[in-house]
Amino acid sequence: MIGMAHEATDEHGPLQTTDGDRQTGTEIVSIIGTSVARSEDPAFLTVGGKYIDDLAPENALFLTFVRSVMAHATLSAVATGEAKAMPGVVAVLTASDLDFDDQPGHPMLNQSMRRPILARDRVRYVGESVAVVVSHTREQGVDAAELVEISYEGLPVVLDPQESLAGTTLLFPEAETNVSFAIPRPEFDGDIFADCEVRVDLSFRNHRLAPCPLEGRSTIARWDSDAEGREVLTQWSSTQGAHATRDTLATAMGVETDQVRVIAPDIGGGFGAKNGTYPEDIVAALVARKLQTPVRWAETRSEGMVGLVHGRGQDYVASLGGTKDGRVSAYRLHVTQDGGAYPEIGSVLPFMTSIMTSGSYDIANVEFSANSVMTNTVPIGAYRGAGRPEAAAAIERMMDLFAAKIGLDPVEIRKRNFHQPEAFPLTTPTGANMDTGEYAKALDAALEQANYEQLRKQQAERLTDPQAKLLGIGVSCYVEIANPMASGEYGSMEVRPDGSALVLTGSSAHGQGHHTAFAQVASEVTGIAFDQIEVRHGDTAEVPRGGGTGGSKSMQVGGSAVMEASQAAVDLAKEVAAQLLEANPADIVLDAETGRFSVAGTPALARSWAEVATAYKDEDGSNLRAEIDFNPPGATFPFGAHVAVVEVDRLTGEVDLLRHIACDDAGTMINPMLVEGQVHGGIASGAAQALMEEFSYDELGNPLTANFMSYPLLSAAELPSFERVPMETPTPRNPLGAKGIGESATIGSTPAVQNAVVDALTSFGIRHLDIPATPQRVWAALNSASTQAD
Repeated sequence: MIGMAHEATDEHGPLQTTDGDRQTGTEIVSIIGTSVARSEDPAFLTVGGKYIDDLAPENALFLTFVRSVMAHATLSAVATGEAKAMPGVVAVLTASDLDFDDQPGHPMLNQSMRRPILARDRVRYVGESVAVVVSHTREQGVDAAELVEISYEGLPVVLDPQESLAGTTLLFPEAETNVSFAIPRPEFDGDIFADCEVRVDLSFRNHRLAPCPLEGRSTIARWDSDAEGREVLTQWSSTQGAHATRDTLATAMGVETDQVRVIAPDIGGGFGAKNGTYPEDIVAALVARKLQTPVRWAETRSEGMVGLVHGRGQDYVASLGGTKDGRVSAYRLHVTQDGGAYPEIGSVLPFMTSIMTSGSYDIANVEFSANSVMTNTVPIGAYRGAGRPEAAAAIERMMDLFAAKIGLDPVEIRKRNFHQPEAFPLTTPTGANMDTGEYAKALDAALEQANYEQLRKQQAERLTDPQAKLLGIGVSCYVEIANPMASGEYGSMEVRPDGSALVLTGSSAHGQGHHTAFAQVASEVTGIAFDQIEVRHGDTAEVPRGGGTGGSKSMQVGGSAVMEASQAAVDLAKEVAAQLLEANPADIVLDAETGRFSVAGTPALARSWAEVATAYKDEDGSNLRAEIDFNPPGATFPFGAHVAVVEVDRLTGEVDLLRHIACDDAGTMINPMLVEGQVHGGIASGAAQALMEEFSYDELGNPLTANFMSYPLLSAAELPSFERVPMETPTPRNPLGAKGIGESATIGSTPAVQNAVVDALTSFGIRHLDIPATPQRVWAALNSASTQAD
């Protein structure tokens, strides 16, 4: 495992180096742990990125999808005649024109509920694609799409997951149920609450969100012939995993994987929503093949709000029991997952929630059960945490409720129930095989930064003034599972004759700073200067395999693959250096400070990487290169503690987030600045869910929040400067000691802010408030409490 390094500092804090200089300022033991400035940013800030909609061939035709305006209906007719006659229109196609069999869904889901690429006999949500217009310009396609006439026969609309569970109206009559996935309650001998002195029960919700990446989905599809005369598809895709998209397209097109090349260039955010292949991607490939011409598509923002999968959407029924002095011994959680109109990965996410049910706490008896059901809404998918934020939201709300019931401080009840550091590694009752954890240490660090005792005094002082705004302090402690399927990753290291290097990775970057961090790892191992290392990803013709990005796994497996590939390249280079220096390879050492090879004990006689790589190419005919598939022994478990401080206006219900303190431990930090960026983004999205974000529908299934005019997003203007407390507890499950950070702060922040709002309202007798804590909802709760008091 790479040790944690001392960071180069001056009077202004961490130095941001760009050249990999290991002697700047205070001596740097390692480039690992240094806040190196992002190598990706100069291009983004000057010439701009290379996004898919910028790369289309000039002869590519435009696709415009015609989408359902009804949430649930049978299709009696789709008339395309007028649209076909419009100027510039090449074709208007429906499902019958493309002659495509629906593909099997996720193997854990009900296979009777398959999703068509274009609706056939029935539409199941507003926004579902029914037809596609092919035109010479985007504007011509939009005009023609308005003339496609769809005849609907309305069906009852099911929006409430509990109503769906009852099965009165079925979205898939042939399935004879609306349940796509279920986890039955485990069998115990007797009642797990039988010995509990105190029990609290609560039914609450974790509402639906839209992912809202800055760049919407887009795709380009083109068919050609290879040297053997086979048809080959090249598809540019806005995806988090080029290789998985390649495999899906190959299956859908009925060709071998080597007949499909997927290119994922710069991607403007994903958050899990771009982790998979959408119907539009398959339609683009089919249309390009049918018309034998390249086609392109880029969604509008309004399309993205109903086209991209949504996140969250869980209803909870929870019970927590224990002793009067605060020792929790029993927890039961039942989840009803809103899967939307078609069962996607979101319908499986209760499985991820189940693994993390008990969070950071040592609870002896845990029961989890779940049903995923279909509703006439946008399908649910993976979104920033994907099942783990939902688990944290449930247990953290229940811990506060239990503390209030027995009159204990919410901090104290957490400390009395944490897993202790010496207990690791451990396996929880729900099967989480955890690596390392210092939960109390993280909480203490966050509380010290917050000055928790002083905040409680300020809160009490405000309560003496009936005109003062209410102050709320919320605490959240979480643990999540990163790389939950313990997936591996590909990495390669190639050294050119000039001494520069090329790193290939199967991970997929969409804003995180992968290229910077991977280059740091490669530089650490090889001694090649940071700015002499190029990192590339996202082209299946260049990178032979890869798992893409998701589940906060990129650094722990992608970075480890780069590390081991770099070490393999060093080992190969030592053999070449041994020949140049006429020595035994076992006696060759690499000075990582200078990037030069020498015989141990005689550093004056040395060979550079350029000399070694040149000699290798002269002998072998190719560049010096090594590749690795890194396979970890298991998942890792990042953890942390958040403290939120809010102010609530008694008269209007408006909530202001005054402070947010976060101690997120993701193991060894390769680049603290990148970690801080991920934490900031995570807090922003988590706080937004707690305070205002929600995707909602009217009673007919029409979206009420289908654009940024109606869907509220937090901006920097509504957020304080976040206070981050660094902490590193390395994992033994990869050589870097790294865990994951991309989703952690989202998981910790939402319950912290929700608990802070409820804490502010406690003096009014309010013990729970569903989120988002909008002014209307807070005001209604305060008004109701005041009325009851009168």
